[in-house]
Formats: sequence, structure tokens, C-alpha cells
Amino acid sequence: MDIGVCYFLARPRRFGKSLTINTLYELFNGNKAIFEGLYIYDSWNFKRYPVLVFAFNGVPRGTLAILTAGLKRRLMNLASSHDVDLSTNGEPGELFQELIGILLMPAKVKPFMV
Repeated sequence: MDIGVCYFLARPRRFGKSLTINTLYELFNGNKAIFEGLYIYDSWNFKRYPVLVFAFNGVPRGTLAILTAGLKRRLMNLASSHDVDLSTNGEPGELFQELIGILLMPAKVKPFMV
């Protein structure tokens, strides 16, 4: 994928949002085998990148404090799934920056966010 400022990702009709996100997950996770027989199989660099999937269902949102605590918990779980230890005393935005920075350090890759 070329480096740019913004990307518009269109999906075919009846090709759900979740399926689109799951497809991107598998592409960036380097899972080439599931694309065998498809155009992308021979035209994509299946290099593996750290992939963060944010699912906000189940994050409590009663008050700002409850939402913040839920987001922190979700970020800590994401970090744990990538074997990363985050400082626990930051705001969600700070924890997110810390997580991205740690994940990108060894790979020296630019982030791609959907």
C-alpha cells in the first residue's frame, strides 16, 4: 500500500463492515493461506504487522470516569495480547500512544489505521 495522507476504503454492497475489518486484519497479520485462489494472493506483500482490533461493544459508558476506566482496561488487554506492559497511570490517549510506540519500535513500520 502506498504511503498517503488519507485512504478511502470502499466495500462492495452486502460485504459487511465486520467482514471488511476481518479481511484487513488477516491481510496485515500475514495470513496468506486463506487468500489462495484470489487476486490478492499474488499481489499483496503478506508481511506481518502488529494489528490492534478495537471493539467498543461491552465498554461501559455511564459516566466519563466509567468510560475512561473501560477504555483503559481495553487498552491494557490489547497490550497484554501483544506481550506489552503499559504504565497504568495514563489517560487512554497516552496509553494508546505508548502501545503504538512500543509495537512499532522493533519493526520500524509506519502505522496504518482503519
